[in-house]
Amino acid sequence: QRLRFSADALEELRRRDWPGNVRELRNAVIRAALAAQGELVSKQDLPAESRVRAAQQAVEVSDLGDLERRKILEVLARTGGHRGRAAELLGISRRTLSRKLKLYASEESSARNGPNCLA
Repeated sequence: QRLRFSADALEELRRRDWPGNVRELRNAVIRAALAAQGELVSKQDLPAESRVRAAQQAVEVSDLGDLERRKILEVLARTGGHRGRAAELLGISRRTLSRKLKLYASEESSARNGPNCLA
């Protein structure tokens, strides 16, 4: 199943000013999804309004990649390693999940062997 947003969370997202437009909103939604306990994102899971702008400016692509990686590994652990179920919970295809896991394994291997290793 995919994450759902409660009515009060959706109303709060509509109420806020989003000077960074889609990018700022996207980052707030990602942070809320990561903070959510279970499959429902509540108003309390949303980043504090004063932190949204600062967080948006501080978030780099690598940070989002790290957040995505942690969430994927968390869901995979929650499903006991069942990739099909994990992909379903994440709202991505099993193929996408497999590609991401392969990328993570490659990155870990490169980090262990160092940047100049031709392993």
